Amino acid sequence: MKKIRYFPFGYAVRNGHTVIDQQEAETVRGIFTAYIHGASLKEIAEDLTAKNIPYTERSCVWDKARISRILENAKYTGADNYPNLVDIKLFEAAAEKRQTKQRLP
Repeated sequence: MKKIRYFPFGYAVRNGHTVIDQQEAETVRGIFTAYIHGASLKEIAEDLTAKNIPYTERSCVWDKARISRILENAKYTGADNYPNLVDIKLFEAAAEKRQTKQRLP
């Protein structure tokens, strides 16, 4: 089955419902945790690529933009009728860290 990413990484559609893809969800939670503990977007992307964790069926290559989109996506907190995948405190901690990094010269 060809998998094209229409839904955020970590989610899938089964029987017409948006559900959590448990394997991808662990990767998403790991991304948030790594970022909060000081890993850069590039470091996270390189780590996931090195571990051959697939982003799509066709690609195991991760980049900073993909990591950034995950960290910025409020759907992971249960927004827009998506199942809650990331605790709101974890999401907010990552958002605060991003803002702090953007303010640094």
